[in-house]
Amino acid sequence: MNHKMLVLICLALSLNLFAKEISLSEAQNLAKKQNRSMKNSEYSLRSAEWQKKNALTQFFPKITLNETAVRFDKEQIIMPSFTIGAFTIPESKMPKQNYTTELNINQTLFTGGKLFLNYRISSLLLKQSAIAGRISEQDIELSTAGLYFQILKINDLISLMEESRKSYKDHYDKALIKQKNGTALMSEVLQWKLKYEESESTVKSLNSTKSVLLQSWKLQLGLNNTDEIPVPSIIQISDFLPEIKELNNLNDSQRNTIIQETLTKSKINNNNLKSVKLSKKILDNSILMSKTDFLPTLALNYNYQFENDNKLNFSGNENWKIIAYLSVPLFNSGSVYTSSKMKEFEIKKQMNELEYYEDQTDLLIRKTQTEKFDLADKINTDITNLELANENKRQISQLLNQGMLTFNDQMDSELLYLSVYTAYISDIYDFLYKRYELINLSED
Repeated sequence: MNHKMLVLICLALSLNLFAKEISLSEAQNLAKKQNRSMKNSEYSLRSAEWQKKNALTQFFPKITLNETAVRFDKEQIIMPSFTIGAFTIPESKMPKQNYTTELNINQTLFTGGKLFLNYRISSLLLKQSAIAGRISEQDIELSTAGLYFQILKINDLISLMEESRKSYKDHYDKALIKQKNGTALMSEVLQWKLKYEESESTVKSLNSTKSVLLQSWKLQLGLNNTDEIPVPSIIQISDFLPEIKELNNLNDSQRNTIIQETLTKSKINNNNLKSVKLSKKILDNSILMSKTDFLPTLALNYNYQFENDNKLNFSGNENWKIIAYLSVPLFNSGSVYTSSKMKEFEIKKQMNELEYYEDQTDLLIRKTQTEKFDLADKINTDITNLELANENKRQISQLLNQGMLTFNDQMDSELLYLSVYTAYISDIYDFLYKRYELINLSED
């Protein structure tokens, strides 16, 4: 046996030994908790929240305290002489100093709607950031579900091939006995041996695939530093058979109705569409903001000066004043107009992207929903074929025991049963994934 193949099989078996089972929702929560992109989404959301708060502060007054010290080298003041005990300090000159302390309060009164639009844009950016976080969550949920169903599928296929291998081994052992007794040709022994060895090779290959899947599963759940990997809990397939039967019984008109209902839900709930629509709203408000540069601005300033002399003792001259600032833009060389036109074309680009994304989403939903219907039809056929293949295998076994058929007929019945059962397993898990994918596309 190939050494590398043996290592992979042993790894797969060791990963399953005493492994804890985990549901799909638990696995998704664990994957989201460990995923770094989710942490980045959280940081982006916190940043957007503070950006909105910052936009709100622009409506409130601003208070500043200013302290100014000015030295006039060419303007001097005379310091009179004075006596200290037996010593007399003569008169002297020194540069003039001026200290000013003032309190300023500024309040914006009118900016043409600029502050309001800035606050609205920050609110939209916060919503978009929250939606971006949810999109990241949904991507992780979908990829986790894909691995979850793949592992369950490979487990069922391994079980099926193990069953077939045991059956081929049993037929091979019986053929050996019959060949020794002279009641079977060597060709019968060789063909059953060939089928047995083929099934062994298939089992090994499936186990190798499973070990790779489990390593991907381990990375998905963020369990790089542990040897214990929780494995997916077994899904009760029978729980979904009534839904599959119901879908199979729908006519074309009813199926089209379901597709339209899914499309309608998607237009409302699909987070990628929501994000693109918010981008358009943000651009719409950006255009309005650029147009506010044509409008005047009005602000009020209150100034209280309580120090203005040549000593820093906060007891100098006091005065106060209120100033109203009115600024009217008259000519800006077309910068505001060109900026507005640039954003108008960005809006048109955004509209095209929105329409394109809506079309692509509609196409994806139609395709996925149609594939779900097709899989429901195939599964219904698989169930019927499986019953027939099982009955065919039973009857051929009876006829073979009566000497009415050959081992070739029995081998054909075994292969037919294996083929139908393999298709059934594959179609079931593909259906479950398509079902989940549609939920991901059309729900909030």
